[in-house]
Amino acid sequence: MVSTVNTKEVIVIGKIMILSFSDAEEHILDKLKAVFEDEKNIEYIEIMPKSVLRFHELEIHVKEQEVYRRGTRVSLSRQEFLALQLLSEHPGWVCTKEQIYDAVCTDLKLESIDNSVYCIVHSLRKKLEADPQHPQYIQTVRGIGYKFISKIENS
Repeated sequence: MVSTVNTKEVIVIGKIMILSFSDAEEHILDKLKAVFEDEKNIEYIEIMPKSVLRFHELEIHVKEQEVYRRGTRVSLSRQEFLALQLLSEHPGWVCTKEQIYDAVCTDLKLESIDNSVYCIVHSLRKKLEADPQHPQYIQTVRGIGYKFISKIENS
């Protein structure tokens, strides 16, 4: 049974663990695993986003903000990369045009949402798809938005 005491302490089966907000994410995970190491019925799953996402002929290096198609670097604008990152980190999920717009248009929001997102996705398809008319990565969900349709490959 886990209960939150406050934002810095967690009581776990009679054990107290104090996490500092300055701890690195990996350090926090190590502390949590150490607390639970004696528990037999706990299954660990990957909760940290992967730094490299692989799909068919596409590699997305999240931390470096670089994309490679068939091993060749693809030059993307910041907005294109952010849109691709949002979609690819949630394959199969439908992202609305508004969600994509909010994620990529961090400056003044003066443009039309539909037109802005359409232009970004159109440009991504031209750069990433073998045949932009028959996309294998980003699919249009008519009237709603877009979804990433390629399955993630394990490293």
